[in-house]
Formats: sequence, C-alpha cells, structure tokens
Amino acid sequence: ARQVVVLVSCFTFFIGGVSKLKESGLKWMDGKTMQFHLFRAQVAWLPSFAKFLAQHLWICKLLSLWTITYETTCYAALISVPLRLAVFLQAVMLHIGIAATMKPKFWPQAWCYTLCFDIIPPSAEGAGDHPGDHPGALPETSWGGWVLAMATW
Repeated sequence: ARQVVVLVSCFTFFIGGVSKLKESGLKWMDGKTMQFHLFRAQVAWLPSFAKFLAQHLWICKLLSLWTITYETTCYAALISVPLRLAVFLQAVMLHIGIAATMKPKFWPQAWCYTLCFDIIPPSAEGAGDHPGDHPGALPETSWGGWVLAMATW
C-alpha cells in the first residue's frame, strides 16, 4: 500500500511538471508565470510576502526552476528510500509556499505523505510482526495520515 501512495504522489507531481513544459515549454521557467500568479494572490495567507516575491523576478525564476526540477525528478522517491524523505519534505514545503502565497488547498495531499513512511519502527522483540514487514499489509501508522487527510478535506 505504501508503494502505491508513493507512486501516485510522484505521478501527480511528475504530470504537473510535464504539463507545464508541454503547455508553456521552457518559457514557464522564466519566472513571469509565477510572478503573474503571485501578483493576483490577494486571498493568500501572506499577501505581502506574495507581493514581495512577485516584485523580484529573479526570485520567481529560481522558484520556477526549482518547481519544474522538483516535479520532473520526484520519481527518485520510487528509486531510493533514503531520498523519499527529501522528496516529500520538499513537497510539503511546496504546499506551504503555495498556501502562503496563492492559497490553493493541498493540505489533504500533504497529510497523505505520512503514508509514505513507517513512522513507528518495529520493536526488537516483535521483529517480523510489524505491519510494514508483511507485503501488501497496510501499516498501522497509515491510519493517522488518512484520518488527518479526511479531516482536513
């Protein structure tokens, strides 16, 4: 179940990056698209921060480049478990940044990232009895992520 959540999460980001490149090409990374959306962000949590970012095209360029790079390389979480933490921490940072400056609601998706990790490691005594040790078993710790995701939605 964990691999499915990782796969779907990575697929969502990857398709977002591919869509940006397909529709706008490399021009999407010139910062002007992000600048446009930041200037329109009157409903953001931090509209003054959004305005500050929008007034600095070089920051918008860096953020645009980071976004495309992240979205098109997040599949690294499928290849390497150690990279999974870095990939999903960046995803959470991306969602926080979007919420603070543009305010779409991605919180349910962000909470679902908890399903990608075995939060409570197996004890030495019960090694082999941990839900994550059984292929296809849903880890007990996953329910917290689902409950938080549904409550946030």
